[in-house]
Amino acid sequence: ARICIASIRYWYPEIPIFLIKDMGAGDFSTADAEKYFQVQVLDTGGKTFGWGFGKFEPLFAKGGEHFLFMDADTVMTGPVIDAVADIHADFIVDDERQPFGKLVHLYYHPEKIREVYPGFTYPGYTFNTGQWFATSGILHREDFQELVSWSPQPTLRYPEIFRQADQGVFIFI
Repeated sequence: ARICIASIRYWYPEIPIFLIKDMGAGDFSTADAEKYFQVQVLDTGGKTFGWGFGKFEPLFAKGGEHFLFMDADTVMTGPVIDAVADIHADFIVDDERQPFGKLVHLYYHPEKIREVYPGFTYPGYTFNTGQWFATSGILHREDFQELVSWSPQPTLRYPEIFRQADQGVFIFI
């Protein structure tokens, strides 16, 4: 996470950075990152998310804020925010083309989705949920209600269809 934060600070010394702490990992300190890199912790009410689901929290915030989400194991290798400054979209994701076997292994099984959502058509691409641009307040927790049980911590309702915790359902939505 420190390397990720440092890479962002290199390209954008003043941009606000928020950490999403999953309290399921225990009460760990982010004081050094907050102090030395001027980051803040996103207020999630001390929730436990489990693998991947914490990244949805900025989506559910109010206000129509534009933001870049990055997993802690990624680094910014250039001024990517500048690169998308002229794109007016609520979401910006990469365009991954996966062979069928990898699609099923990494994200979801398109034919099994049709058992639950008969009108589903695979759009021909996926994206990695480790880095993406979005606007808060457009998607809501309720939009995922049929796919994710949110309490006591998020779990997939159809683990036989969707893979990698958050990734399959996020790409499907």
